[in-house]
Amino acid sequence: AVAQVILNRVRNPAYPSSICGVVYQNDKWFNRCQFSFACDGRKKRIQSPSHYKTAQDIAMAVTAGKIFIPEVGSSTHYYANYVNPGWARTMKKMTKIGLHIFYRTYGGGWS
Repeated sequence: AVAQVILNRVRNPAYPSSICGVVYQNDKWFNRCQFSFACDGRKKRIQSPSHYKTAQDIAMAVTAGKIFIPEVGSSTHYYANYVNPGWARTMKKMTKIGLHIFYRTYGGGWS
């Protein structure tokens, strides 16, 4: 679902036009970037090769169009249910998967 959000942002003119551009957007802002691992100040290390391989496999499948979650649809935002971002009130809730809640703009994701 997160990979789908990233690709939705790549397709959305309001965001960078590449996967890396989306993932690392605002990475110079400590704990204020799009994806927390990108700006948490910690050195990037693979802690679990098996989990990393699973993430690679999912990324390849999503980018190849082999995985699409209709309930996530054109979501461009998500957050964990233990935070309460102000932007969520202005967007359409799409679905909840685990602890994460997914949203899109009321215009369908591109407005």
